[in-house]
Amino acid sequence: RIIFPGSRNNTVVDGQFEIDQGVQEFAFKWNGLSIQEEFHVKHVTNETNQQKTTSYGAYAQVGYLPHALIDFIPKELEIAYRYAFVDPNEALRSDVLREHTVAANWFFAMHRNKLTLDYSHLTQPGFTPEDRVRLQWDVSF
Repeated sequence: RIIFPGSRNNTVVDGQFEIDQGVQEFAFKWNGLSIQEEFHVKHVTNETNQQKTTSYGAYAQVGYLPHALIDFIPKELEIAYRYAFVDPNEALRSDVLREHTVAANWFFAMHRNKLTLDYSHLTQPGFTPEDRVRLQWDVSF
């Protein structure tokens, strides 16, 4: 039995929800260019009251290593752009969350470490749009 916070003791029981979902994805890399995207759709039926909800989400991202065109630009630098959205309930047109992000990545140790500086513009209906600047170090081992 699952109890969700703030649900006033409403519980979810095994078999209450039927979930059908699908994912499509694509990735491509060539000569300093990288493109990737994913799309997700989910249909949820509450077997208790037959309420149906359909959710969508997707992102598309493109990156480029400009050294492939301009020799004096360091080969460790990548410039990238990302767009993403989540629509938790397609029946409500006022609930779509969106992201626009531009980034500069600096790769270390043959892409095993990456330092990212990005700027995102995030929107969610009913809230003031948020602008975010982030510095992140990604380490793989």
